[in-house]
Amino acid sequence: MREIILSERSDFTSILNDYDYFYNNAILNRVISSIPNIFLILNKNRQIVFCNDVLLQTLKLDDKNLVLGLRPGEVFNCIYSSKLDTGCGTTEFCKVCGAFKAITQTQTELVSKEYECKMLTMNEDRIVGLTLKINTNIIELENDYYITFHITNINEIKRKKTLENLLFNEIKKNIDSTVSLLDIMKTPEINNNKHKYLDIIQTTSLNISEEIQQMQEIDYIENGNITPNINQIHSLIFLLDIVKKILNIPSLKNKNIYIDQVSTFQTFSSDKALLEKALKNLIINALEYSPQDEEVKIGCYCENEKIKFWIRNNSSITPEIQLQIFQKSFSTSRTNRGYGTYLSKLIVENILNGKIFFESNLKEGTTFIIELPLNF
Repeated sequence: MREIILSERSDFTSILNDYDYFYNNAILNRVISSIPNIFLILNKNRQIVFCNDVLLQTLKLDDKNLVLGLRPGEVFNCIYSSKLDTGCGTTEFCKVCGAFKAITQTQTELVSKEYECKMLTMNEDRIVGLTLKINTNIIELENDYYITFHITNINEIKRKKTLENLLFNEIKKNIDSTVSLLDIMKTPEINNNKHKYLDIIQTTSLNISEEIQQMQEIDYIENGNITPNINQIHSLIFLLDIVKKILNIPSLKNKNIYIDQVSTFQTFSSDKALLEKALKNLIINALEYSPQDEEVKIGCYCENEKIKFWIRNNSSITPEIQLQIFQKSFSTSRTNRGYGTYLSKLIVENILNGKIFFESNLKEGTTFIIELPLNF
């Protein structure tokens, strides 16, 4: 089994020598140029030594020297690739990255691998989630080896599958159950339970409507098509209004949610509707992942000219899930498609000039925090 030193890099002279080797191999060069998707050749330190023109066209570059020596996450501007000076493949987030798994397993097992990679990238100062299919294989050359790295963007495929699932499964299931419940409600003996059945119909309909709306909003934000509507917001009045709306959701009306008494009454400027959506997503998640009799606390405070909203429950998040919590379409639940936390991150960090983060451990539970400037 080959030893992999994650932080080690080859010098640029070595990278250029590798590039010349593959460039001067006419047959290989012609084959790679004919591949319609992004195709890279990586050295043993996971750096690009050769690529096809599709990569340059995708990145809108005209010089291969701009990508040579970089690692895949660095080329696509993954938000985690710059967390450490050692770059792509060396942070704790890389442990759950499909691209990293494919490369390193091909290196150690000397076989082809296929993984799905969810990547959060920075694109013109906007966070955009990519879903990629990664295929890797090994090339053995004399005393050295290289990794082929084939990328297929499956964002649109995933989106279509989600819409198809909503259309053919969830919506059909909702219609069928609604028809059944309406038939039940026609019987005279269930007069006292009519509100219960109406709540079920309302909840299932709202869930599907919310998911479709979330998908539309993600598209708008990723493409930079939402302009914030800035107005003055009173923090505690704002939180009270959100709590009232959440407790009007039939499936959540018996949940326990409290506003911390020491929360700050602060006037600040932001987009009220977008911030409400970001907070509601986090609060609803906290309620849904809490036992029926467990309370969820929310609050706000000011610090260093910023206002911070927080949501806390007693449940902890496992380390592996923590690393993926903001990824597009990541979910541990069978009943949702994982757009809520991703949408909250897009709203806060792409539009509202803020930050969103969380802390989670067995002793204190989980706290999500949205941090915003007092003046937008």
